Amino acid sequence: MLGGLLLDTQAWDQVGDTISAEDFYRPDHRLIFDTIAELVAESRAIDVVTVSERLERKGKLAEIGGLAYLSTLVRDTPTAANVRAYAQIVRERSLLRSLISAGSAIVSSVYSDEGLSARELVNLAEQRVFEIAERGAGRTEGARSVRSMLPALIDQIDEWHGNPDSMRGTPSGFTDFDRLTGGMRGGDLIIVAGRPGMGKTTFAINIGENVALDHKVRGTVLIFSMEMPTEQLMTRMLSSVGGVPLQDIRSG
Repeated sequence: MLGGLLLDTQAWDQVGDTISAEDFYRPDHRLIFDTIAELVAESRAIDVVTVSERLERKGKLAEIGGLAYLSTLVRDTPTAANVRAYAQIVRERSLLRSLISAGSAIVSSVYSDEGLSARELVNLAEQRVFEIAERGAGRTEGARSVRSMLPALIDQIDEWHGNPDSMRGTPSGFTDFDRLTGGMRGGDLIIVAGRPGMGKTTFAINIGENVALDHKVRGTVLIFSMEMPTEQLMTRMLSSVGGVPLQDIRSG
């Protein structure tokens, strides 16, 4: 992949949003990638000469094997056409190494005498795995030009114009809300604001119920609550779905 970047300056546009220096296993490859990133940020040309000069100026050319190693990278890379595919391989290997490291750290924490409870260890394990998952989820698509996006977007707008009453997102089950918003779309961040006790949680649960019970919607609903225990959430759901007042359920 590094050879592809040295062959074609434009190749950076295909990988700059996909990986970082930390994704490389070898320190010399991290250093080369960092140097290329510096030159790109300065709008300078990328090739064996410019990269070697920058490394020499920083006193680190010998650390990567000198000009000879940079030349070898270029010589062993037939084309820069597949540079994005190579970058994805580097990214994949980086995530796997992170999983191995996280797994080892979790096992060490379990066997160590740090005084952590089982719940705290589970939380620690979840945090490590979620951090890796976030790394894997980020920077997957990269920048897109307006020209590449316009055709599909215009087709979508034409479809909306031809079907003004169609539901363009996932229906919430609340007719007035759906009429105003057109439904909930992927990538939306919807904030329901209100004073305590005004029914925000109940409203959110009702939306979750409606989506989960709608046979036309293919998907799964996941609810997180930072203030209400699982049992209370389930009780509210049963009350709503069963049509039984919440107070009657609680009072037996």
